[in-house]
Parts: sequence; structure tokens; C-alpha cells
Amino acid sequence: MKRLLLAALILITQFSQAQTYLTIIGTQHYPTDNINSQSIYEQLNKIKPDIVLMEQDSSTMNDDGEFLINSNELEPTAVKRLEKDYNVIVRPFDYKNRNKFYNDNQIFTKENKFFHSMDSVYSNKLMDSLSYCVYQNMIEINTILNTLNSNADLKELNMITYQQVSKLRQDLNYNGFLGICYRVKYMQQWAKFCKQDGDFWTFRNNTMVDNILKYCDQFKGKKIVVLTGAMHKYFLSDAIGKKQKANHIILKDFWEYN
Repeated sequence: MKRLLLAALILITQFSQAQTYLTIIGTQHYPTDNINSQSIYEQLNKIKPDIVLMEQDSSTMNDDGEFLINSNELEPTAVKRLEKDYNVIVRPFDYKNRNKFYNDNQIFTKENKFFHSMDSVYSNKLMDSLSYCVYQNMIEINTILNTLNSNADLKELNMITYQQVSKLRQDLNYNGFLGICYRVKYMQQWAKFCKQDGDFWTFRNNTMVDNILKYCDQFKGKKIVVLTGAMHKYFLSDAIGKKQKANHIILKDFWEYN
């Protein structure tokens, strides 16, 4: 009898916890043949979320969800249109100092020089066989990703195939290339930068996960949509998927609302 009462108490406790419905939508920031602000807006309108979390930092959106700059990116355009339809709550979930980090460390300038150096070493056959194989794999993965990015619609961009390819690409980009920097003497000058770049990618994604979980706790029992660049989705889905039960979250793909 006591066991039955205990089991009943556990069930009551579980059902009393509000379930938060979370949908992570990987997007493109700029128009492609099959993805634009209209296609993103249409999916948001079908879901009708209570909260939309956006890949914005403190230089582009404040903590109250107010845009600080005019942007022609797809997600802000779609969300601003949604805000006119009903009183949706909007919040940023990216690392607050993302753009400051990029600017202070000249990340994009250094990335261009880094990839140019890597390509030059590869083209001049100055790599060992393992490094050559890693770089060749990266070329092939980028070719696949470029085709997907150009031709995929929003659903295809969010399927498991794209997540697997993007995860492999990022692993090669950071771990694979770091190995090349350690092995190939002509790339050793780039090892520190390559590690910094990879460490920040992981740190930024983990910060995104923490912020999403914070909002799920703050808005218990609500319907939340995360709009993020498609390359982040594999990381966010994997990390939150492992924590969804403990945080009373139900992950749903956006097409489940259609």
C-alpha cells in the first residue's frame, strides 16, 4: 500500500511540473533560393510561440528584447513582423560580448589569413599525409554544405542529415585544423589562434545552452522558439536534449505544428 501511495505521489509531482515546449529552428541569416524572412515568419505564425529567443548579443539587442540596430537579416525581419501580430516576448540568448570579442581579437581578419595560409600549404603539398587527408575531407564537407545551404528549404536545413554534416565540419575546422597546426611547421604560428577560435566556439555554444535553459526556467509551461544559425543547431539540440527531462522541457520540431 505504501509503495502504491509513493508511486501515486511521484506521478502527481511529475504531472504538476509545467512542461515547456521548446523548438529550435536553424536558419540562414540572409536569403537563399528557398529560405527568406517570409518562410521563417510563416513557421513562427504556425507555432505562435509565447517567447522567441534570438541569436543576438548586447550590441544588437537589449535584455528586454528591443533591437538596438536596424538589420536586414532574415530572423529580425520575421520577428518584427510577428511582433505586429500579437504580444510575443523576444529575448537575446547569445553570449553578451560576442561582437566585442570578435572585434577586440580581430577574429574575422585573422580567420581569412589563417585559411589562406592553410590553403597555400595544402596547394604546395607541404603537409604530411594525415594533414592532407584532413584538409581534403574539409574541402569535400564544405562542398556538401555549400550545396545544402544554397538549395535546402527550412525543413531540410533542420533535418538530422544537415546537423550531422555541420557537426563534422566544425570538428574538422577546429580539432582537425588544430592538429594540422601542431604537425605542419609552416602552420605552427597559427596554433594559438586556431585553439582560441575553437575554444570560443565551444564557450559560445555552451553559453547559448545555459541562456536557453535559463529562459525555459523563467517561462515554465510556455511555448518557446529558438532562432539560431543552422550551424549551431547540432550543438544546442544535443546539449539540451540531454537535459530536457530534468528541466521539464519537451523538444519539438517546427513541422510538428503544421
